[in-house]
Parts: sequence; structure tokens; C-alpha cells
Amino acid sequence: MRAAALWCGVSALAVVVQAMLAGALSPTWVPDLSLLAAMAAALVLGPAEGLVAACLIGLGTDMLSGSLMGQHGFVRVVEFVVVRVFAGQLDLARAFPQVIMALALSALDGVLMAGLSAVFSATFPLAWSEVTVLAPRAFVTACGAPLVGCAAVRVAEGWGDGEGRQEIRLETRRSVL
Repeated sequence: MRAAALWCGVSALAVVVQAMLAGALSPTWVPDLSLLAAMAAALVLGPAEGLVAACLIGLGTDMLSGSLMGQHGFVRVVEFVVVRVFAGQLDLARAFPQVIMALALSALDGVLMAGLSAVFSATFPLAWSEVTVLAPRAFVTACGAPLVGCAAVRVAEGWGDGEGRQEIRLETRRSVL
């Protein structure tokens, strides 16, 4: 539980840094740190802790971005579930799979945000000019995925709850007589 609370604090700091960078730089070159924080929460925290962390990360992003309250929260929960499903099948502890997953999540993020905006505004707000901004941003976000993943692993190892995350091996073969 301490690791989850600490990761929520680190994620809140990342969302604030992202908001400051968005004010100083072009949106094309600002990585989506809240997406990466939610992805890392899915990789290092348990299902319940990670789900709460992803929702809190999304709600924090909603507060700083000025979007509809709950929009990013919903999207981060969906992305959390996607990462948990794929983490069961792929080795997302390594850098290259994290980059590919972050690239896919960035594309999913754009589609989900456009879809939610379309539901509430009755238009499809994703124009070609916005796609040209979202594609480079997805690559910038994907490049930051291994760094954020490494930070999440360090937080989970350094501030873990002790025996709650230890691996238990069960012998599945029966002895031969």
C-alpha cells in the first residue's frame, strides 16, 4: 500500500510537470506523462491499487487540463485494463515492449479522447491537423516509457510492503514412485 501511495504522489508530480511543459513547449514535444504513469502503475502495482492509482492519475490530469471532469480518469482506467491484459501475455518489463505498448496506448488515448468528445459535443473533433500533432507526440511519449517504467520499479522495490509482492513457486509435478 505504501508503494501505491508513493506512486500516486510521484504521478501527481509528473502530471504537474507535464502541465508546466505544455505551457512552455509545443504540445507536439510534450510526452503524456500521465499515460506513462498509469501504464507503470499497471505494471508494478496490484490490480486494486493500480486501478485506484490510474483513476486518480486521470482525475488529476482532468483538473489541470480543463477537460470534462472524469474524461481522462475513464480513459486511464481503460488503458490500465489494456496494459494488465497484455502484461499477462507479453513481457512488459523490458524496454522495447514498453515502447511499443506506450505507442499503442498513445494512439488509443487519442481515439478514446476524440470519441468521448464526440459524445458530448456531437461532432468529431479529430481533424487531420490534430493527427499530425498526435503522431509525433505518441513517439515522444513512447520514448519516455522505459524511463517511467524503471522509476516505477524502483519505487515498488524500495517502498514495497515487504512480503505482499514476493513470488511464490508451487511445485506442479507429482513425484514418481
